[in-house]
Amino acid sequence: MNRISALATLVVALVLAPQFAEAAKWHDTVAKAQAEAKKSNKLILVDMFAEWCGWCHRMEREVFPSEVFQGVAKNYVLLRLDTEDKKEGTKVATDYGVTSLPTFMVLTPDLGVAGFIRGYSPADQFVKQIEQVETEYFAFQKKLRSEPKNASERARLSLTMEMVNRRDFARAETRLTALAGSKDAAIRDESFQNLASVYMMQRKWSKAESTLKEALAANRRGAIAEKNQIMLAQVYMSTKNYPAAVTELKRFKSTYPNSELISSVDILLPQLELQIPRK
Repeated sequence: MNRISALATLVVALVLAPQFAEAAKWHDTVAKAQAEAKKSNKLILVDMFAEWCGWCHRMEREVFPSEVFQGVAKNYVLLRLDTEDKKEGTKVATDYGVTSLPTFMVLTPDLGVAGFIRGYSPADQFVKQIEQVETEYFAFQKKLRSEPKNASERARLSLTMEMVNRRDFARAETRLTALAGSKDAAIRDESFQNLASVYMMQRKWSKAESTLKEALAANRRGAIAEKNQIMLAQVYMSTKNYPAAVTELKRFKSTYPNSELISSVDILLPQLELQIPRK
């Protein structure tokens, strides 16, 4: 009877013991993580790592299994990407400008940026950083919702640039297009240039080209015009239209002979000319 009683007691204890959740699951593709994020309306926590990264492995050993991290992980969709897989991980690292490891991104279901966390942190500190990113992101969303209808163009441009930094490109494009029609030359020029940058980040080369040409037609003077001319050459280089890139850089030299960028253009021009097949 004693043995039976002891066994029964053990069974009851096991039943009543705290039930720990299984370790949170990490997805290995953007598509899977995004699908779950949209379904659950959660943010995506992305671990950008590489096999050679010792601090990344330390995060994996010490931080991810911790109770404090597992407690907050249930509120996120988790995604791990190898930045050197020469596939999706490498592309995401390039698209989001990840240049050091470990780097963690908190993304929206639409793959916009809620925030970045860079470097190794102990579990408690790491969780606080995640929570801080989320707090700042929701504060930004609140600022968007409460934007005054009569906000100044400068205030609208400032808020739009925060959208760009968070890769909220769709809404940023609409706002920048409207601001590019401003009667204020400074607002107009900045909006054109930033709109072209948004298109370039999305590899929408034809739209970037037409936007830069429109910007240069509106203003060919000053530092912002110099940069637009260089950006137009960059568009052509990105599409391997080397003759057009050479033409734009030669135009730059003749239009802005005293520019601080002339020395860089002089280095680049011969390299591009070598890419043009001789007839």
